[in-house]
Amino acid sequence: MTNTIDTVEAGAGSYPEAPEDKEKCYEFTADMSFKAKLTVYAESEEQARELVENGEESDMEMFDVKIEDILEIKEIN
Repeated sequence: MTNTIDTVEAGAGSYPEAPEDKEKCYEFTADMSFKAKLTVYAESEEQARELVENGEESDMEMFDVKIEDILEIKEIN
């Protein structure tokens, strides 16, 4: 004799389908203003300034970020 348990009667039955996800992903292009702390290794202040102006900083921390204008919004998959 085989002992079986009726899982439907026990409340375990079939799992309901997950609700359809209504959220979508959007990509924004915006004009922004912010302050930043930049870190760079250089032999002089002049060289350090040149490296930062050329976008060669080794670390950047942004703060006081403000969105000035949203230029474009598009839905992405």
